[in-house]
Amino acid sequence: MALSKKAAGEIARKNKIDPALVEQAAAEEIAGRARRDDVLRVPFRIGVTLNRSMAHASLFFREIRDNGIFFAGKCPACGHVLFPPVRPVCRRCIKKGELVEYEPLEIGREVEGTVAAVSKLVRGTSKDLGKGVRYPCLIRADGADNAHWQFVVPVEGREIEVGARVKSVLADQADRTGEIGDFSFVLA
Repeated sequence: MALSKKAAGEIARKNKIDPALVEQAAAEEIAGRARRDDVLRVPFRIGVTLNRSMAHASLFFREIRDNGIFFAGKCPACGHVLFPPVRPVCRRCIKKGELVEYEPLEIGREVEGTVAAVSKLVRGTSKDLGKGVRYPCLIRADGADNAHWQFVVPVEGREIEVGARVKSVLADQADRTGEIGDFSFVLA
């Protein structure tokens, strides 16, 4: 299953665009006209309706959305692992003058890692209203050579602190939209 009607409606409402446009984009995905490695485009509105390209990270977001499986990028030349795969080419190899593209590396249905930095978001944006205090953290996934910002869901009675172990939690299948909000982390 690709994008549910509920998720399509949420994207349309959130971005103030016609739900029919979102459903049409979802129908293309569901009909299988998009190959697994095609660029995933998610409707996005900033004054005008745009399709925000997920470019080389399309496989990452599509697999989380559709199958709940995480992917990283691995350099076939030097072994550098990037999670999530936010760059198309290896940062180490390009510094040496080589242009080596990352290859998809399947991680599985759960990612574990360590909190490298913590922040506390009290107000946030209009999208965050009613969500209470949120904790964006710099997470270094096990086996990755980089860290990335992602929300960590607080657990009552436990503090989110540097060095804490975390594990990924996927949003419900019906709520996944092919965006970074499809997963978060909780204290392990």
